[in-house]
Amino acid sequence: MKNGQKYIYYIIGENLQQVKNNVVTERIKDRDLEVIYMTDIIDEFIMAQILFSYDRKRMMTVAKEDCKLLENEIEKLKIAEDAVKFNRLCIMMYRILKGKVDRVVISNRLEKSPCCIMTSRCSYTANMERIVKGQMAPKCAKFTEYKKMRKQFEINPDNVIIQHLWKKTSLGYKIQQIKHFVELLFEIAHILSGFTLQDPQLYLNNICTLIPLQLKKTVIKK
Repeated sequence: MKNGQKYIYYIIGENLQQVKNNVVTERIKDRDLEVIYMTDIIDEFIMAQILFSYDRKRMMTVAKEDCKLLENEIEKLKIAEDAVKFNRLCIMMYRILKGKVDRVVISNRLEKSPCCIMTSRCSYTANMERIVKGQMAPKCAKFTEYKKMRKQFEINPDNVIIQHLWKKTSLGYKIQQIKHFVELLFEIAHILSGFTLQDPQLYLNNICTLIPLQLKKTVIKK
């Protein structure tokens, strides 16, 4: 473990490739901090109910919004400034995703990816949701309750896609003009963060809507 690392970070997923590619580990890996990868179903129950610390260091999942990252004063200031700058975009995104997320915030865990989905401290992680969903019948009451679980949508202010959306809102674009982009990003964030798509049909519809718009802007050189 790297000197100065206060927590033992870990992430649990369906397989090794999935946890390695999960975007919520981007900043942690960029800082060369150690992350433990876990892939057994039993790991979820052990980490949630039994193993809270090791060698006087707290075990901390990187898959929840309360994951503590070591930030210096410059980084904290930048996050605060970005929160003000992108406030209008966050509000518009929340209105589009209302009923699906608790809030839309600036992320402190992304380096390259545009967005991610985080759950609260008391909610299931992406992997736990997958396990629970696989054990419940679609029509049972607990499954309905699971589908209503809220999530936190985090955006990366340094990503070019988010910056383009910010420019559109700054130019006075209305919610309907960015709705398809935001819904598509939300579904992409599910995949990037280890969740399953909430609405595959909506995901495909948004892609089919946006592709023609992009093709119209493409200049074909002869």
